[in-house]
Amino acid sequence: MLTDMKHLYRAAAFAAALACTGVLSAAEAIQSLDVVRGVVKGFLEEQTAGSTSTPRIEVGALDSRLRLPLCPEPLEAWFPAAARAQGNVTVGVRCKVGATWSIYVPAKVQVFDRVVVSARPLSRGSVLAAGDVELTDMEVTSLAGGYLSAPEQAFGKALRRNVQIGAVLGPGLLELPKLIQRGERVKIIARTGGMEVRMEGEALEDGAEGEVIRVRNRSSKRGVEARVAGPGTVEIRL
Repeated sequence: MLTDMKHLYRAAAFAAALACTGVLSAAEAIQSLDVVRGVVKGFLEEQTAGSTSTPRIEVGALDSRLRLPLCPEPLEAWFPAAARAQGNVTVGVRCKVGATWSIYVPAKVQVFDRVVVSARPLSRGSVLAAGDVELTDMEVTSLAGGYLSAPEQAFGKALRRNVQIGAVLGPGLLELPKLIQRGERVKIIARTGGMEVRMEGEALEDGAEGEVIRVRNRSSKRGVEARVAGPGTVEIRL
């Protein structure tokens, strides 16, 4: 009887061992969803490697009922369409060898940076100086119009419209100040070779330094295009 009990015990232990082996094999045959999410996070970290600050990356959850065959090679991640690693994104993950499959994983990437904002309410046409701007930490993913990250980038620029305190001073909000106003008398300097001729004119358009505007020669009444060289001065090269 004792011998029979020993045989039964050994048989039960052997069966249990086989059952455990079967469970482990099944687990090994299924792709870990945590690995898939890790691949997505690593891919997005690579895509944002040039950021001036560490981005905040959140990878969406995957359905725990999902059963993907284990991939024998490293998984590959890609953007399904031309996209930037900012805001709400979708990343594709695929297995290209053996058990071929692909899925799409949602994620969110928040990028933070130092952003130039107005330090006080400012009116349209104001030429910005040190006391007009300041830096603040901000999530920049939603700043579709761009932003400045150094106060010096705003100095000497004029506002296109009124702004309140804390307004983001993006490139589209700033312009070079107008050195010449429409209707203003200007000095026209015409140069050709080593010769220079000066004449009086009238500006037909506003103009910032370097811009080409229309001016009228007050003597001949003839309109010409000239480049703004400075306050009240335009140049023509013949």
